[in-house]
Amino acid sequence: MKLLTILFTGLALIAGACGGDDDSTSPESSSSAGTSDAGSESSGSSSGGSGGGGTLIVDGETIALDSARCFLEEQDAVAGGGKIVFVVQAYGSNAAGDPLVLDVSRYDEDSMFTGDEIIIDFGDPASDDAVSWTASTELGTIAVDGSSVSAEAVTLVDTDAMVNIELSSFEINC
Repeated sequence: MKLLTILFTGLALIAGACGGDDDSTSPESSSSAGTSDAGSESSGSSSGGSGGGGTLIVDGETIALDSARCFLEEQDAVAGGGKIVFVVQAYGSNAAGDPLVLDVSRYDEDSMFTGDEIIIDFGDPASDDAVSWTASTELGTIAVDGSSVSAEAVTLVDTDAMVNIELSSFEINC
């Protein structure tokens, strides 16, 4: 599942980079993301671009997110049918200096992967020391308000140690 998410995210970011040059518009609010009209969520959305970063509070640590890449337009899912409603990645480092990537995505009701997904990868993914924390949640767990993407009180799972980690909140500014 993690490999598929990485693949989908990479394809979404490539598609965003190849898309139009309209980065001046903001996405519509999608706080009612669980509605059956998922297409209306992305009208007016901006295509892929870099943002200013944000903040992540996880496992008792507040982490500054230095930059973000956002693709807030709906796109066809490569596998499983349905749509990927948005993909956002933010980058930073924890107090120990480990680089991290916060990856959030939403898959619509027609997708094989329906719901909101949050993945936090710490360290070099090619290293044996890399750690991944994930959560697959209900549609609407992640809020989109203008060009800000956020969530609160989500339980992540450390996929190696199989322990729960508390994600207090995150906010990414696209």
